[in-house]
Amino acid sequence: MKIFYPELCGQWISKIPQNYQQFQKQNEVLAFPPLRPIGLYKRDGNLVDQFWTQKYIDYFDNPIFTALDCKSKNVVNMPLGFMRHCAINQNSKYMFKQNNNNEYFGKIFWRGRGMTHNIRPKIIDYFIDQKSKQVDIKNWNIDQHKYAIYGNRQRPPPPKKEYDNYFNGLKNSDFFLVIRGDRPWTLSFMDCLRAGAIPVCIDTFYQDMGWENINMQPEDLFLHFSTETYSVEEIYDECLKALQNKDLVLYMKNNINQFYKKYILTDRAVKNKYHIQCWSDFIAAKILEIQKNDYKLISNQFISPLVNEIKGLL
Repeated sequence: MKIFYPELCGQWISKIPQNYQQFQKQNEVLAFPPLRPIGLYKRDGNLVDQFWTQKYIDYFDNPIFTALDCKSKNVVNMPLGFMRHCAINQNSKYMFKQNNNNEYFGKIFWRGRGMTHNIRPKIIDYFIDQKSKQVDIKNWNIDQHKYAIYGNRQRPPPPKKEYDNYFNGLKNSDFFLVIRGDRPWTLSFMDCLRAGAIPVCIDTFYQDMGWENINMQPEDLFLHFSTETYSVEEIYDECLKALQNKDLVLYMKNNINQFYKKYILTDRAVKNKYHIQCWSDFIAAKILEIQKNDYKLISNQFISPLVNEIKGLL
């Protein structure tokens, strides 16, 4: 079996309609990387719906792994891993410093950018406007780095203390708002798991990953809401309601800590210096599942029942 990893950018995908048959090969799995900021498809804060990629992905029958905003019968939606250490001025092994957060703080926390999806400012502004002492929400680093917590090709990484301050706030909180940006995954989800804070996932794909295949439910680890079902006011009320339930908060925090130890810190890529890709065992298990099913994608769920076998946990 081959895994083909194309450079997904404006120039490449524009050629798919003419050339897709060369990639339609038996026993081949495609992996589409995150979007590159090129030309028309530049990630400038205006691209709030990436389903434009679906018309290209639908050319293929092969099983496809992607972190892009795409729902299709042959697609396995793949979550993001850790932020690169050099982008946040951290040690290359920073993800091994797990915070065993088993305390209750009665606090909802958020730092980030409100510009990457149109739902973000609606959620953030409403939470701020309630002026609750239990809510600590601010746009990231207003005066420096243009609200950014990380560096990239366009800007240098922030000083080390900036991420440290953010993470200290995170680990001294109970809930963190994980609101989709220009993708349905966020890097802050992994920060939450490491800090032992409960993600409040809004318009993301995390609830569809297939947690039941490792004998868990999404509600064991995080809250999740769709703005197609819940209003902003209802999301706020549900968060405050859950925050008052101390036993529930501590139960979920314990589950997060155990999941991080059992599945993330034991990941082969994490242990073997490729630290940011913390889902490699899950990817291997899913590929093995596809192979056992004659290279057919029976289930779109990212978490395969075979992951425990891969990890030797059976």
